[in-house]
Amino acid sequence: SSSSSSSDEEEGQADRHTSNTDTSSSSYDDSLVQRLQQYGTYNRLKQVALSKLASFIAAYDNPRLAELKEAFSSKDDAGNLTGKVPYHKVERVLKNGEFQLSDLEVRQLLSSFHVDSEGNIDINEWLAALIDWREVQSTDQWDALISRVFDTFDLDHSGRLGAAELESLLCDEEVGCLVEDTVPAAMRAAEVDSMTSIDYPADASSNGAAEGGQASNAGQASNDGRGLGGAECSPREHQQRQQKQQLPVSKSPWDGGGIDLPAFAKLLRTAQHDKLELYDSRRVKRE
Repeated sequence: SSSSSSSDEEEGQADRHTSNTDTSSSSYDDSLVQRLQQYGTYNRLKQVALSKLASFIAAYDNPRLAELKEAFSSKDDAGNLTGKVPYHKVERVLKNGEFQLSDLEVRQLLSSFHVDSEGNIDINEWLAALIDWREVQSTDQWDALISRVFDTFDLDHSGRLGAAELESLLCDEEVGCLVEDTVPAAMRAAEVDSMTSIDYPADASSNGAAEGGQASNAGQASNDGRGLGGAECSPREHQQRQQKQQLPVSKSPWDGGGIDLPAFAKLLRTAQHDKLELYDSRRVKRE
């Protein structure tokens, strides 16, 4: 038992060292609690989809993700990363004295993650919570990544994610959906998000709209140069608004037999108003 105690103590020291690294190279440290709070507000379909996105991004040589993997993933006897994040390790980081969190708050922060029978969180699910998705969304690869995830989920290649596919994504293979509303909730989330317009620069790819897809007028400037609520805008602002294109609004997931790609893409974007600064970092202030 003494050797076990010694091992736990050494692991705790290692975790404290991990969490106290220079924030210039480990920026997750300052924003860790904020990112976990933000991730917890996402619906389950968005969480699952971002996990799949994270797995695609992690397949490339990405120094940022390599750093996060090294910081949180467990290792096998040969010293190789296992792709698993021990729940107790994350719990220990959150309780290391750097954050003002109660035991209940720690459990609440981690309640969004699936913990397997061995007490581990999948590394891609953990990365999905810590990746700066706004930064990824600003890259040229974002649309291609979204399409790739959608195609992976669209098992019957129908162009829509139906109830059966959503159930296979969101529910346990053996016991099914523990919450009866799981699939309808995903449908509702996609329906709400598909009603919200997303502006893209005029040179962005928007073939769906160009080919006659129904475009949303939500948030679109009217021809008299007024924005939402009739607020005046300058001629330059009016011209910029007119030069923007929008993704087509999808049919309701209920009417169309599932969630299509435009609705799926909107669901995964981080809303402009959902800023990390809105969440409490809970960092302990040092004198």
